[in-house]
Amino acid sequence: MVQVNVFLVRPGQSFTEIPGGEANLEELPHMNELFQPAKGLLEELSRLLDPALTFEGYIQSEQTLRAMAQAFRQQGVVRKLALFSSPLQACVCSSAMIASSGFEPAEWSEWALSTPETHAAPSAIPIIVENGLADCTPEIRKCGGHTVVLDAGLVRCTAAFWNKKYKKDPIMGVIQKMKNEVQAHVMEWVAEGRTASNPEDQHMCADTQYLKFAEDGNGTDPYGLFPMSLKFNIITDLLKPNRILEPHRKGCFESTIPTLPPSVAKQSLERCIGLARQAGADTVLAVVPPQLIAELVNGWEAPQGSVASLTAEVNDDGKVTGWQVFGKAESGFFDISNIPPYAGPVAPTKEAPVSHTTAMEGGEKWGAFPPPEPEKIPKNYPKDIPPFGQALQLIEPSNKSWAWVHMPGDKSDGLATGSFHAKSFRF
Repeated sequence: MVQVNVFLVRPGQSFTEIPGGEANLEELPHMNELFQPAKGLLEELSRLLDPALTFEGYIQSEQTLRAMAQAFRQQGVVRKLALFSSPLQACVCSSAMIASSGFEPAEWSEWALSTPETHAAPSAIPIIVENGLADCTPEIRKCGGHTVVLDAGLVRCTAAFWNKKYKKDPIMGVIQKMKNEVQAHVMEWVAEGRTASNPEDQHMCADTQYLKFAEDGNGTDPYGLFPMSLKFNIITDLLKPNRILEPHRKGCFESTIPTLPPSVAKQSLERCIGLARQAGADTVLAVVPPQLIAELVNGWEAPQGSVASLTAEVNDDGKVTGWQVFGKAESGFFDISNIPPYAGPVAPTKEAPVSHTTAMEGGEKWGAFPPPEPEKIPKNYPKDIPPFGQALQLIEPSNKSWAWVHMPGDKSDGLATGSFHAKSFRF
């Protein structure tokens, strides 16, 4: 039996939390009452069930996560982290703010759950989406629970087969909207003088990537993670899609509404913690709706961007056998006093495949904010190159029908050494 530090992060403000945007539970239909759900009928329902973050919500989330990173750094304990998110937009977008909050691997942090692809340069912070964590909001429960709501395609960031690491996947549309909001916040950083000219106050902005357990989102192997989005950086437009597909939708009509099944939100959280513990994680962060926090923290109505600190007792099989509440902190006020006692490193109880361990070894690549100037890639550059600029580290092809074009000041020595960003954010 080991103790794992668990931090439940309440997402920032969403559009249904501002006056006039609230959902009327009495008017929400049960999803089994709808036959062949169509986009035109469900757009408003999707907005109420899965609201986006407001601009203030992004700032709240970043402040919360930055305060947590500062506290962990101050404590100085080397932690193996795992980050989970509910598939709801507010949670997914709040979790993405970890990219600019100081959680990139440092002297105190490393990520216990990732994939070789996510770990490869340019390395990305892994965020694992768990569908069951959405099964606790009153809106989703009123509509029949998370299974029917997600099956109807009302939540764009669902860990499902139709979010499978393509630029046109529904989750990438949410990411692009996120970029549009966050980049406005980055402009505020610049206005405050937080640029490369002030190294002591320099921001990092790491790449991130959303992952899922197994192709259907229901796997039981901590090393069996699959990407459900491309790697992305919240301050660049490298992956700006031209077209976004609608989520896969399936629905049914039943004259007799089935009994609402019990919520699986807590069970899903315990499953996540168990898998993280099997991989050797000692610290779990989970961005979840406030209703799940209330269930675990004595009914606490967590304010936007707040954090609940707990300790979970987990056995070698990954089963959570007990919970203990340690503390609560509002947005931006998390400090070292909110960190539960650290019981020490957790030894993995499920060994990773040799191929996985070998692939995870090697250097990492993390960039500072602002990112370096990008390298210009000629249009006639060979097409069979690895994605995300990894080709920029390869030896030049022997075919000299093309030529490198470098940014001013680039002193290449025959190898391409430019940034992996194809288009930097401009100020």
